[in-house]
Amino acid sequence: MRRTPSQGLNATVGAKVWGLALVGFDHAVGPTIEFTLPDTLKDDPELQRSLPFLALPDGAHARDEDYSYFHLVLPSVAPDETIFGISCNRQIPADQLLNKGKDVTRSTVQKAIVVLASKVRPRLPRSARSPRLTQP
Repeated sequence: MRRTPSQGLNATVGAKVWGLALVGFDHAVGPTIEFTLPDTLKDDPELQRSLPFLALPDGAHARDEDYSYFHLVLPSVAPDETIFGISCNRQIPADQLLNKGKDVTRSTVQKAIVVLASKVRPRLPRSARSPRLTQP
């Protein structure tokens, strides 16, 4: 990872963002991928198997906000490369949702925003670290 002096510690040169994902916790089935960008990521069977549990690991419910750093290999996305991921997960009381859907049956809601990239990005901007949890 190469940084130029004028960019400081938070800039990563040459990093490629492979995709973004939103992972939610469904009390009936566990963590699931709700949205991806690009859309084709959601159809990747390996990503479906691993990403939900990396983004919302066991014990995530014990904190209101936490981060997970991980890596995975997805030949369909980046052949012969390791993909690095960072997940910011939050848990909020369900009564704070602006639009509470019928599928919200518990007192809290958990979501994680995930960035999949070609290089490690140890720090995210504050706006990315504090996602707002709302129902569409």
